[in-house]
Amino acid sequence: MRISHKYKFIFFSNPRTGSESVRKALDPFSDIFSSVNDPVYNNHITPEELKNHFLKMGWDWDKYFKFCFVRNPWDRLVSIYYRFKPDKQYTLADTRESWDKKMHCPLMNLSGF
Repeated sequence: MRISHKYKFIFFSNPRTGSESVRKALDPFSDIFSSVNDPVYNNHITPEELKNHFLKMGWDWDKYFKFCFVRNPWDRLVSIYYRFKPDKQYTLADTRESWDKKMHCPLMNLSGF
């Protein structure tokens, strides 16, 4: 996730879509940087969580351009599978559940934001 108050944008990092490279490219233009360890500005914060934070801070959510990147769903599923399959004991269903728990957010849905 990256936020720029100057340029009025919010980039949401969708897991397993190359978001680390995009975050690095946006760093020079960003005012707020995310981190895996930051509970408020987590790399994979959901739009709903961030919108609530904007309201608490008194920032105008509607004035920001919000975007993320997506990946072919099958390719992403395979990537997730191999990411969390170090001991080869997981099934695809276990991998998806594990992903949601480890990333602390379900696969993102930006509808309504």
